[in-house]
Amino acid sequence: MVGLDLSMCREYQNRIKRLDDMLVPAIAAKGELHDKLVAIQSSFKSSEDNLEKQRSFFHQNMMGGNFSSNRC
Repeated sequence: MVGLDLSMCREYQNRIKRLDDMLVPAIAAKGELHDKLVAIQSSFKSSEDNLEKQRSFFHQNMMGGNFSSNRC
C-alpha cells in the first residue's frame, strides 16, 4: 500500500511540475502585456494632452483676435 501511495505522490509531483512549467511563461507574458498596455495608455494620454493644448492655443488665438482676416 505504501508503494502505491508513493507512486501517486510522484505522479502528482510530475503533474505539478508540468503545470508550473506552463504557468511561469504565461505569468511572464502577462507581465509583458501589462507593461505594453501601460505604455500605450501613457502614449494615448500624452496625445490627448497635446491635442488639448493645441485646441486651447487655437481657441485663445481665434478668440483673442491674433489672427487677422486682412493679411496680405
